[in-house]
Amino acid sequence: MNFAWVEPARARWNALGARERRVASALAVFFGAVLFYLLVWTPVEGGLARARSRLVSVQAQLARVQEQAARVASLRAAPRVTLPANPAAAVGQAAERQGMTPQELVDRNAPKFKDLVARMDATNDFFIRTSDDEHKRGVQEVLQRVHDAGHVYAGHYEGYY
Repeated sequence: MNFAWVEPARARWNALGARERRVASALAVFFGAVLFYLLVWTPVEGGLARARSRLVSVQAQLARVQEQAARVASLRAAPRVTLPANPAAAVGQAAERQGMTPQELVDRNAPKFKDLVARMDATNDFFIRTSDDEHKRGVQEVLQRVHDAGHVYAGHYEGYY
């Protein structure tokens, strides 16, 4: 390779005295350190700070996901509950076994279901029972509207329901 372009700089360097060379060397080291700091260290340091804050965020998300996974695993391990084909008949049979009427049984069990909502850390706007007068009036009103709109008629139906 041809390094002829270096010769003029080398000649000027050789023409300097020892003191000027030391000063020039010190300045070169200083400016090299400044350039390194500005061009290399500062961007790396900023990137590390952003990476650290992102790592904290990702670790928090991971903790939430692990908590949810543990909750799902515990729910999967819980015993399965299957509903009877005719829930009304099942309530009647359970009440009969306990020597009470179906209404007495559901009156006794309703508070347990209300408490279950709080134990599950869930919320609801209100707790409704099909035996509540307000519920009965609402159902009667809806069915009357359906009838008045002509959607109830005598006929024959075959198929799934």
